Amino acid sequence: MSISQEDMGDKNSVWQIVADILMKYGSLKVFPPATHEGQCTEPYIVLKEDGAAVIPGYSSMYRYFRIMIYVPRNQYSKLDGYEAEVRRVIEEKIFPLLLPTGSQESDYYDANYKAHMRAILYRNVFRNKLV
Repeated sequence: MSISQEDMGDKNSVWQIVADILMKYGSLKVFPPATHEGQCTEPYIVLKEDGAAVIPGYSSMYRYFRIMIYVPRNQYSKLDGYEAEVRRVIEEKIFPLLLPTGSQESDYYDANYKAHMRAILYRNVFRNKLV
């Protein structure tokens, strides 16, 4: 399945499209980087554009998106379920706008937010208008 025209709407930001679809079809709130304040009291996602790279030999580029899933410190065992949910929504509703990279970071406990975090990396292909 792929992203529907209804879900794309008139948005021109891949970040906004992905955030809206994750919130519409998933159970977690989505935040831009550095906007969630205070301790983690319920699971949530931080969606971050994470750089870009040229695809050698092509006039296209990869734009990377890091999806960081946070859960309260006493809910570590729920990370796998939330990760599976995020991957399912991307596969069913966002693909091929976002493609998996196969990259996942080690889980991390952030004492400032009293939360466990797991990050997965996706990529978006776009035309390099400078080439």
